[in-house]
Formats: sequence, structure tokens, C-alpha cells
Amino acid sequence: YGQAREFCAQNSDWVIYRRRLDNNFLVNSITDDNKKRDILLNALDEEAYKLIYNLSLPRLPEEKTYKELTEIFKKHYKVVETPFVARAKFFAAFKNHHESVNEWAARIRSLALNCVFQENVMDMMLRDRFIVGFEKGQVQAKLLKEKTTCTFAEAIEVTLAETAETET
Repeated sequence: YGQAREFCAQNSDWVIYRRRLDNNFLVNSITDDNKKRDILLNALDEEAYKLIYNLSLPRLPEEKTYKELTEIFKKHYKVVETPFVARAKFFAAFKNHHESVNEWAARIRSLALNCVFQENVMDMMLRDRFIVGFEKGQVQAKLLKEKTTCTFAEAIEVTLAETAETET
């Protein structure tokens, strides 16, 4: 089912990469810890290998377990972001002109992850940011007329329908 993709220290997201790597192991029935370690080390670009090498000292990365190596990267790449910093980014977000409706919705979902919104207000926050952060124009005007009982999913549906109408 394929081989593990390269992990680039500069532009790869460790959390996403780790999930994809573990899925790769699952679909390829790889359960041996040594093999997992070796595949991970082989998939690192030079900069990432130097990083894991330095963080592993005084032992070599090849002497550590897969779990030990992934924990090293997890600690190294852990983003310490307070909920207020995350919320500032969330509330400052606006849809980019070339961003599709679904890309905009996915981006604000991602921005909301570290906001620590209570479960009962998460949908409302997502909906409000989706509407308020949408480009000014006919679509946003339509969204602003929606009832406050409208859900995030419904706001997306209205937007998709409205953008389909304006494109035809």
C-alpha cells in the first residue's frame, strides 16, 4: 500500500505526519517496533534526522524504540498555545478570496481546536466566525439574514447553494 512519506523538519506537521505514518503501518500490517523505528528514521529528511540524532544523545536514534523516538518528536514539536492566543487567531480569521467554502470551513475548524470552547458553544462560534469572516458581498449578505438558530452545517449548506447559484 505504499511506503512512508518523507518527514521534513521545516514544513511538515509532526502530529499529522505521525497519524499518517501509523496508518501506513496499519494498512501494511507492520507491528514490529524495530521495523517501525527503522522506517521512521529512513523517512526523515537530513535536517529532521540531525534533530532526532541530537535530541537522542547520548544514545543513537537507532538504539531507541519507535515509541521513544515519537515521544521525542512529540515533545519537541509540541505547540504551547494558550486558549486566548488560539482564540485571537480564530476571531481574526477571514476567508481568503481564493479559498473555497469548504476550505474556509475546514480552516476555522482547525483554528478552533485549541480555543477550548465549551462543547455547547462550539457550533455557535464556528457558525459566527464562518459568517462574519466571509467575504463581504451577496453571499455574506444572505448569511447575515439567517436566523440565529442556524447551525454551522446549515450555514455551510446555504453558502454552497448561494455560491452555486451565483456561478451559474
